Amino acid sequence: MPVAVAQHRLVTEGLNIPHLKLVMGLSLGGMLTWMFGEMFPGFMDALVPVASQPGPMSGRNWIQRRINVEAIRNDPDWKNGDYEIQPTNWVRVAPLSALMTQSVVRIQELAPTREKGDALYRQFVERARKADANNRLYQIESTMDYDPSADLEKIKARLFAINFADDAVNPPELGVLEAGVARIPGARSVVVPAGPQSQGHYTSMRAALWKSHLADFLGRGVG
Repeated sequence: MPVAVAQHRLVTEGLNIPHLKLVMGLSLGGMLTWMFGEMFPGFMDALVPVASQPGPMSGRNWIQRRINVEAIRNDPDWKNGDYEIQPTNWVRVAPLSALMTQSVVRIQELAPTREKGDALYRQFVERARKADANNRLYQIESTMDYDPSADLEKIKARLFAINFADDAVNPPELGVLEAGVARIPGARSVVVPAGPQSQGHYTSMRAALWKSHLADFLGRGVG
């Protein structure tokens, strides 16, 4: 994963930091945390990937990304990325990503009627309209080759993974997290149950809901 290599060079060569106590990341940062652990096994003492899976980009997660990729690349105003005016046709399918990442319960609370659902959809579209199509395309396609599953046994650092029960991007029903963690000696994981304050994949940004698990792991010592 080129991004992991670039970040490792930044830390070791640019900042002259030879070793880290902890590598931790949320979502894409969690994906990088898995990759860091196996690509540079002696570089850190501990790893905490949050809201991510130790498996390949696949299934529903990738399909919803592919839909966005195709919508951008087939937007007549995209012009192979050489546009001068921001293409906007693709923003009509952009809300799909919001639906995949937010809790279904929170979505229902925001849109309990068809009219409110239409209003929420328009909000999602307007939010996407403010984004840059090429930036969005790069963001999505940079995850295409993500797959740490082949080399999980190379991870030597203490590892504690945190996922969320209502995260449709990393659905616990697939068992990917538990199967991956089982291959790493001493590694542990937790799937935080859904609750009144959880927000699906976005629960990763509500640290109050999972910080006790992190505190317990750190309290056992890092390094």
